[in-house]
Parts: sequence; C-alpha cells; structure tokens
Amino acid sequence: MQVTYVTATFPVLLLLVLLVRGTTLNGNQDGIDFFVQPDWSLLGNMSVWSAGATQAIYSIGVGYGSHIVLASYNKFRKNVVRDVSIFFLIDIGTSLFAGFIVFAFIGYEANTMNTSLDNIFADNGPGIMFTVYIRGISQLPESAIWSCLFFLMVFTLGLDSLFVFTWTVYAGIEDLFPRKMFKWKRYVLCALCIVFFLLGLPLVTSGGIHLVVLLDTCVASFSILIILFAECASVCWIYGYKRFFDDIAMMVGPCSPIFQWYLLFSWVVAAPAFCLVSTNF
Repeated sequence: MQVTYVTATFPVLLLLVLLVRGTTLNGNQDGIDFFVQPDWSLLGNMSVWSAGATQAIYSIGVGYGSHIVLASYNKFRKNVVRDVSIFFLIDIGTSLFAGFIVFAFIGYEANTMNTSLDNIFADNGPGIMFTVYIRGISQLPESAIWSCLFFLMVFTLGLDSLFVFTWTVYAGIEDLFPRKMFKWKRYVLCALCIVFFLLGLPLVTSGGIHLVVLLDTCVASFSILIILFAECASVCWIYGYKRFFDDIAMMVGPCSPIFQWYLLFSWVVAAPAFCLVSTNF
C-alpha cells in the first residue's frame, strides 16, 4: 500500500501546476466568480441538496467500507476523532482548491467561445470533466502537455481509489476465510483485478459514456444513500448510540458534551433523514 503515497500526492502537485497556469488565462476571473458566488434561491430545490450530498459522499468516501477496512489496521488507542477532523478539513480544502482550478479553465473557455457560463454548464454529466474542461485546455499553447498532465492526474486519482476499493473487497473475503486467505492471498487479489477489469470493459466502448451516466444516475447515487442509511440505523438505532459513544470513549477518552450532542444529532437524526429524503430526488 506504500504506492498510495505517490498516487495520492502526485495529483496535488499537478493541481498546483494547473492552478498557476489557470490564473494566467483570460476570463479566469469570470469562472472563479461563478464558482464562489452562490445562488441562494437554489437552496429550496431538494435535487440540489441530493446532488450535494452525493458529491460529499464521493469526495469523503463514506459508505464504501474503505475507511472501516483501513481503520481496522490502526492501534486500538488511535485518536480517530482527531484523524477524522484532519481528514475532513483536508478534503474540504482539496475540493475547494480543485474547484478554483476547474472554473478558471472553464471561464477561459467561455471567454474564448464568447458565450456565457450557463451555456457551458448545460451539460451536467461527465462531459464537464471530459469534454468542456479538456476543450478549454486544448486551446492553450502547448495543449498536448497540459492535456497529458490533466489525464495523468485523473489516472493516478482513479488508480489510488482502485487500490483501496480492491483491498476493501479482499478484506471482506479475508474476514470470512482467514486461514485460506493466508495461502491464496495473491490469487484472490489477481482474480479480483481481472473481474474488475472485465466489468469495466463495457464502459470504454463507443457507447460506454451512456453506461457511465446510467450507472452514476440510477445505481451509484441511489445505492450509496441506502447503504449510509443502513449503517446509521444499524449502529445508532439497533446497536445503540450510547454503546457506540462508550466504545469511542474507551478508545480515545471521554469527549466533550457538545461534541456528543453533535454526533447524536448528525448520526441519529440528520444523516438517516437526509439519506431517505435524497433518494426521492
């Protein structure tokens, strides 16, 4: 898993390079203003909340089991509250950082094409990433270099995620058959990689982009919300939030009452309710 140190940090370096280049382009300020100036009227649209919740889930990576698997390798007295807080702040900072870069390039494209940003965002699917953004990069001097850097960044991000997701599936199998996995570990990992490769082949065909949109809209977003609701219900309602808080206190020591009330509200009420509401939009 040491390779993840490279695949996780390399995209950050590329983002820094793209940020410097993006801030020198004509029209970048229009794109950044579009990014940072909110439209408060959209807060009444529940589909916006659902899309935001789905994006936050993807960004943080909750509900996939990867955090649980990786955390299982920690020491028992590991301060998970501190680690989660740091992780949360880094995730928000990275998302905002990447947002400034993307919208700087999109602002440049809108300026070059002499069109409004609303027309640029008429495509609300993966075309924003793989069509609109790349079209903006293609209009830069030495566009081949910038395009290679961008796709290299996307590739390393996907590779990093694939490492974790593959290990998550393997860890579940290992927990079921701990003795057999000691001998068959390499073969099982190889088989998982082959299965994932075969499952991904239809996505790179001529009509693969339609499958990506279909899976993203009808499978990924809906299923992850159901999984999160089940996790909250099983831990907080069935196992009991008081027991769970006692488990946390046994590991890291007693938490402040304000923090406990925050976790109580978010885990027992807000998160499951929001998951149920979002599945209808």
